[in-house]
Amino acid sequence: MTSLPSDNLLLTASKGPLITLLTSSIPEIISMISSLVASGNAYESSDGVYFEINSAPEKYGQLTGQTLEMVKEGAGGRVTETGSGKRNHRDFALWKSAKENEPSW
Repeated sequence: MTSLPSDNLLLTASKGPLITLLTSSIPEIISMISSLVASGNAYESSDGVYFEINSAPEKYGQLTGQTLEMVKEGAGGRVTETGSGKRNHRDFALWKSAKENEPSW
């Protein structure tokens, strides 16, 4: 098995400015999620922490260009229940609780 930098060179891909590990940012991620929970934009559930889209509907989709209406139409009625600790099927996970034998912080 080769490493990412070696593979990039073989593919003549441009070298990125920096490769960073997510695990090196865990304290900052936890802090950000804690702030979102404290401000009411996120909530804890039995299986993780979710962003509550109803807390900021005007901001939903800024990265994807999708509106809440587009997401609802795209589901075509398939999604009526969350099947998880979500309050709303459109809420999204910020942090998932570790399952048995999974690493956790």
